[in-house]
Amino acid sequence: MHLLARKAGRTPGIRTVIVGALVLMTLSLVIASWTIDEPLRRYIEAQATSSLDGYGVTIGGLDFHPLGLSLDLENVSLFRSENPQDPIVHLPHWSASIHWRQLLRGNLVSDHQFQEPRVSVTRGQAEREIEDPQPLSERGWQDAVAAIYPVRIHHLVIRNGAFTYVDAPDATPLEFLDIDASAENISNVSTPEQDYPSTFTFDSRVFKTGHLHLEGRADFLAKPIAGLDFDFNLRDAPLGGLLPVSTRFDMPVGGGSLTVQGYVEYSPWARHVICRDLQIDALRLDYVYERNHPPSKRSGGRQEPQPARDAAAEPPMRIEIQSARLTGAELGFADRSTSPPYRLFVSDLAMKLEGFSNAPGAGTAELSMTGRFMGHGKLSVRGVFHPASTTPDFQLAAKIVKTQLPSLNDLLRAHTAVDVEGGMFALFSEITVRKGRMDGYIKPLFKDVDVYDPAQDKDQGVFQQVYEGMVGGLADLLKNQPRDEVATETDVSGPLADPRMSTWDVVIHLIKNAFYEAILPGFRQHAQRA
Repeated sequence: MHLLARKAGRTPGIRTVIVGALVLMTLSLVIASWTIDEPLRRYIEAQATSSLDGYGVTIGGLDFHPLGLSLDLENVSLFRSENPQDPIVHLPHWSASIHWRQLLRGNLVSDHQFQEPRVSVTRGQAEREIEDPQPLSERGWQDAVAAIYPVRIHHLVIRNGAFTYVDAPDATPLEFLDIDASAENISNVSTPEQDYPSTFTFDSRVFKTGHLHLEGRADFLAKPIAGLDFDFNLRDAPLGGLLPVSTRFDMPVGGGSLTVQGYVEYSPWARHVICRDLQIDALRLDYVYERNHPPSKRSGGRQEPQPARDAAAEPPMRIEIQSARLTGAELGFADRSTSPPYRLFVSDLAMKLEGFSNAPGAGTAELSMTGRFMGHGKLSVRGVFHPASTTPDFQLAAKIVKTQLPSLNDLLRAHTAVDVEGGMFALFSEITVRKGRMDGYIKPLFKDVDVYDPAQDKDQGVFQQVYEGMVGGLADLLKNQPRDEVATETDVSGPLADPRMSTWDVVIHLIKNAFYEAILPGFRQHAQRA
């Protein structure tokens, strides 16, 4: 009985010892976490910064939880070394923890959550990055991520993120808001090339009213750039938000919306973009020409040559547009270098492009376009393009009819000091560009031209009246009397000045020069003879 009593009396003591040991261990871990937080913060901050070239990292606070082997990081910022007060990336709260379910299976992986991350880029920062001979992809950011938490990531979540680009202090920023994204299985070791171990999704509001959804696979830590392979769907993105950027390229966008869905593969080993269906509605776009630009408008006041990029190892960019449509657009060319300035435009523009691909062996792309030249003349264009060719290769046929000639008065005044009261204008053209050579013609047609009007000119000087009268008389000499028309034709055959020009550059030069080399000579030459 006494023995049993002594044994029974020992049991509470053993339990007390065990509980006390557990409490002591817990208190030790808690005390250790209090003392380790600041040294660990400084260590991680230094390791991340040393992994980057030209960039720095600051961590405002760190809370280490030893029981769960988790970290809470506060106010993490990434900045260029020469400008630490202007961070590019700011993470108010970053939580990282061990995924215990995977740990029980023998896998050491982690979960991460970013709350309200902000990425902010200004035009100055972008220019410095472009001008830097060492691109961001070679700055070691993958190593910086591993330095902060060197464990494979099982699940990563971004909540309510934002990306902002500010082109100028007084410009409306371009914003991607309400960013929600998730990714799984982000490896912390190198994976085989052309392998995408991670899955991800991305949703964002674009320029306030548009919506972007991405879904696919990735190798986020591939070098020198992350590898991405995904489908995308962009709906109702307002193009007017691009105005601050497009103005600097002399093409201000006044409105319109974009909807497009397709596929992208962008990685160190492949670059491929497929637009399965692209629709642009109510686009307003002008190309603005000004003879003398201030240096700041073109290049931010810098005149240094751009550093050469070593693109020898980069894969070619393959672009495929299966179907693209433009509806209700207005495109214009505005010349502000003349007196008076003038603007030529096409309204109610509808365009369709199908089968465009620059992949080797790709077939032809077909283009059709209709619209109203200067608001009333009828424009129609048909074209066939061979985008896979290494030099511009296309055929175009264009026709403009029933344009009221007085709508071109600003153009005529600017280049001939003459205006008209009446008349009709038409233009016919067929152009073929192939193997560095252009062949074709541009034929403008004028009908019922009325240049001289004494009632209109009664308040003008005598010399101006005589001048316009002589121009009108010379036009009469060239008329085809049965049709009461003036027709000229300009041959545009010959080698391209630069066979390396892009197809887009060739087309733009054709449109621009048509007015200088085909339409205006009939007026300018007669004025000079007068």
